[in-house]
Amino acid sequence: MRLLQFLAFATIVMLSVGATDTRSEEAEGHCAGMFVVLTSADHRTQMFALDVAAHTAKGGKSVAILLCGPAGDLALRESHAAGSAPENTSPNLRLRQLMVGGVTVQVCPHYLSSREAKRAGLTEGVSEAVMPTVAKRMMAQLRVLSF
Repeated sequence: MRLLQFLAFATIVMLSVGATDTRSEEAEGHCAGMFVVLTSADHRTQMFALDVAAHTAKGGKSVAILLCGPAGDLALRESHAAGSAPENTSPNLRLRQLMVGGVTVQVCPHYLSSREAKRAGLTEGVSEAVMPTVAKRMMAQLRVLSF
């Protein structure tokens, strides 16, 4: 598990400095935004993914987040993780801040079907993803990041 987290982190760092990006600077300007697929239950990984999303949104790019697996719990109304120092924030709070800022947040359809969670239990503003829409987002000129 730690190896996967390290590899995800290393990939993000490499992408952020352009080490693995073979596109030209001209093509870089055509990237419409970011599509984040968040599955990890680890709060640090969740915070990192949401921080990357926040910085991308602040840069004027579109951001959409898909919560699947254990990360889907972030979308539940009763999900209230404690804040962490020094920012006194949590993945739950950060996700809600992103939503207020216009970021689209959805849960995987399989998340709701595999749990007792129902659409009514989702935080206001979170919707169930529709697979054709997810596929279109992944194929669009977006960077797809998975955590």
